Amino acid sequence: MVLGYSLVAFQYREMCNFILMILLFFLFVGYSYSLSSEALWDAYKSLNIINSCMLHMSPSTRAKALIYYEIKDYERDCDALEKIFEKFKTKKPKGILDVGCGMGAHASILSDRGYRVMGIDVSRVLVRKAEKNAEKRKTKAEFLVQDMRDIRLNRKFDCAIMFGAFGYLTTHEDLVNTLSGLKQHLDEDGLFIFDFWNADEISKLVRAFSKAHKIRCYTLAEVRKYLNNNGFRLLSAYGCKAEGKKESDMPVKKTFQTLAVAKKR
Repeated sequence: MVLGYSLVAFQYREMCNFILMILLFFLFVGYSYSLSSEALWDAYKSLNIINSCMLHMSPSTRAKALIYYEIKDYERDCDALEKIFEKFKTKKPKGILDVGCGMGAHASILSDRGYRVMGIDVSRVLVRKAEKNAEKRKTKAEFLVQDMRDIRLNRKFDCAIMFGAFGYLTTHEDLVNTLSGLKQHLDEDGLFIFDFWNADEISKLVRAFSKAHKIRCYTLAEVRKYLNNNGFRLLSAYGCKAEGKKESDMPVKKTFQTLAVAKKR
């Protein structure tokens, strides 16, 4: 009887949480963005996917996470990358490695802009999707199935980017293996540009997508330490507000997402 009551109570809380997220989403996004009905529908469909992660977040952070996952502006990300290239590289990078490339959105856009891009992801499904998307766009981006913790490529790159994947490095061993592999595949003075969830805004370890997946959040101090201990130097970090605008100053504790720029030593 007690178990039955607990299950009903849990399901009720889940349903209330789900409804709350929908209301938060339309309240937060509807007034902040001019979105097409297709974009709103895509974001709505994502709610049940990331619901378990949302249970660990405050209402304001839930809304921010929805924007980060479903209404991400890939073109603007690539605009930001090119500004970073201009600031920290003496010449335009030729080869870019997109680590945890997913469906290849960043890779395809950068390829359209004249960069030689290779995307890697552990998911065969996502890599196949990335290849199909690149074929439709008629871009020259390449994609391979590889685990970022065990990168094995017969070439080096001027720059490595990682959007949305750093949080999947949940252990010290994962971090060391990934940073070591990146260092081996970057040219001298190569850049590593990546984003991560700020642990001062979100709990350090949150469940996301399903119970089988975990995303780790980091403080900027932790990231700096890991980089220093594994052959990289943190050059700069940029805060990201809920509306997705990058700030040029060092992020404060309440920054939801941080974009970091590191250089191979």
